Amino acid sequence: MRKKVLEVRDVELTVHEDGRLDVRVRGSVPSLGWKAPELVPYSTALVPRDGIYDLDFLAEAPDCGSASVIDLLVAELSMKLPVAAKGLRVHASINSMIGILAEARAPHEPHREATRRAHP
Repeated sequence: MRKKVLEVRDVELTVHEDGRLDVRVRGSVPSLGWKAPELVPYSTALVPRDGIYDLDFLAEAPDCGSASVIDLLVAELSMKLPVAAKGLRVHASINSMIGILAEARAPHEPHREATRRAHP
């Protein structure tokens, strides 16, 4: 069964000259055995007023009980840069985090993460 991961820990955005946006998110899950992490954009007919687009961080939860330890997952998504986007908000079960596009790195810059703000 697909569920939201427990917590978003990090959001990294990379903007390419061709208008493509790469999103890389690290998150935690409450046990071992989670697989197939995925970022799923919300379906929107209009541009969000604040310019922040929303995504869910989902993964396949284990079918049966597994060790209760915090594990990390990484999900990546490459998408066309949304119209008038200022950032992306990634949702998990207990928090959300925003990556701000103005501070995203270019593909060949040294590693620098976009600004992140956690939201309970």
